[in-house]
Amino acid sequence: CVQKHLVPYFKSKPLLDIDLGDVSRWVSHRLNNGAPSTVKRELNTLKAIFNDGIKHRHMKQNPCQHVQPIKGIVAKQRFLDQEEILTLLASAEDAADWLPDFILWCLHSGMRKGEIVALTWDCVRKVDDDRTIVEIRNSKSDQARMLVCTRTMKEIIERQKARMNDSSELLFPIAAMTLRRKWEKARKVAGLEDVTIHDLRRTNATQAVVAGIDLRTIAGRIGHTDLTMLQKHYAALVGSVAEGAAKKIQD
Repeated sequence: CVQKHLVPYFKSKPLLDIDLGDVSRWVSHRLNNGAPSTVKRELNTLKAIFNDGIKHRHMKQNPCQHVQPIKGIVAKQRFLDQEEILTLLASAEDAADWLPDFILWCLHSGMRKGEIVALTWDCVRKVDDDRTIVEIRNSKSDQARMLVCTRTMKEIIERQKARMNDSSELLFPIAAMTLRRKWEKARKVAGLEDVTIHDLRRTNATQAVVAGIDLRTIAGRIGHTDLTMLQKHYAALVGSVAEGAAKKIQD
């Protein structure tokens, strides 16, 4: 997007001379022929360029910082049904022996990708014969939380012990590029190229709602600080709860 949409517009204007007005006019210009979500991604790229300039002390402020929020971006509400999950797991097994377990961990824990890949073995604690918990220390909200493992998660932990790499303390010792490459291969074979790893987290929340778990419990488990965050990011789920409540009242 830099060469196609940023360079032609700003041309040879020095970065130090670009101000908030310039960026705002560029946003308006791009919205004439670009989707709001696309323009937002391009704006984030421009913002990153300026942040890099600040980091290296070439400039003091980022003119993108106070640009008016881009409206018209509809949040993606994608989750997998049971058939899609089985198809994805089958293709993942052919991609890498550990990938089905990584996907199952996403589906059962509802954790963010960054939280999962940062898990170390000392985050895993066996409370008693029936309960195992994992401590999530790098939550997006900067608040650690404890997550009770499902039976499937406990089985994955045992399988990961067999795959344990002596040189790594990570529960899933997978390089970021390897994870991305294997994931993209699996979803392509499964015919689910529109599915992201984050959609596995959304699937977890969806299944929890369908199972009748209250929103406050779900919010705590997946790491949202309050119900407002859950409502913002999982509007479809909140709608399904409201629909269920209406049916109960009717009955």
